[in-house]
Amino acid sequence: MTAVELLFDQPARVDFAIWIPGAVVDVEALPEVFEDDFCQYLPEKPDHVLYAQLPDLARFAGKYPDPSDVADVLRDCSGFLIKAETPIKTFHVSSVQTYTWGYTRFSWLYAASEAEIANVVIAWAKSVDAAIRGAADDPINLAGSGPLPIEPREG
Repeated sequence: MTAVELLFDQPARVDFAIWIPGAVVDVEALPEVFEDDFCQYLPEKPDHVLYAQLPDLARFAGKYPDPSDVADVLRDCSGFLIKAETPIKTFHVSSVQTYTWGYTRFSWLYAASEAEIANVVIAWAKSVDAAIRGAADDPINLAGSGPLPIEPREG
């Protein structure tokens, strides 16, 4: 299956893909998306999947680092930085959900090759669903009324 075919039926998409070697080759000319999106929205939690994939980035967890420092760390890396999105879903119970692409959550991820991008994004989206679906099944979270409130930003 092609990446398009894999992603077609999934509630997940690629918002940005940054080819690391091309992005960090010159710290005086870093791409805007690298500086203003990737570096600004590095995950806050040190146990985030991005830091498991690229451990040297973990030193920036919870910070807004200088983009040139991030570029220096990534200088010898190949692959892609991926901004993945999935719609914000309301799980009423684990088997009943509603969502729209008008509201999304996102996360920066890493794929070692172009061929891995779709699978990395799909795996992340499924892990988000599983975590939220588990909360929807929790009677404490269902106490009261209505759907679970979901934070619109993950990262």
